[in-house]
Amino acid sequence: MSIRMVTIAGHTVGLVGLDEIFEKFRRAGESPSPELKQKLLAEVKARNYVPPGAESRYADVLLREYERFIRAEKRPGRSAPRSWQGIPREQIPWYPTVYEDLCDGCR
Repeated sequence: MSIRMVTIAGHTVGLVGLDEIFEKFRRAGESPSPELKQKLLAEVKARNYVPPGAESRYADVLLREYERFIRAEKRPGRSAPRSWQGIPREQIPWYPTVYEDLCDGCR
């Protein structure tokens, strides 16, 4: 399962399985629309934690990201490499890790 990093209300959030969800809807012929927001949100909530009260912000971002996903699919030759040093990109956590024992609090 892939992890996609998205920005929601100024916070970077890693969502598990987002590319798979987008691919599922793309195969079903779903075009980006306001009605799709709730379907995307329901799929994301089945795999990820969505804080109470943040559903509408998540839904807006999910629709925006789905629109980007669809546009990227239509551009020939613009896809990202599928692996890095032989490791599938979906299996690489592309976000920083803070080691508490090495942290000096500099932010």
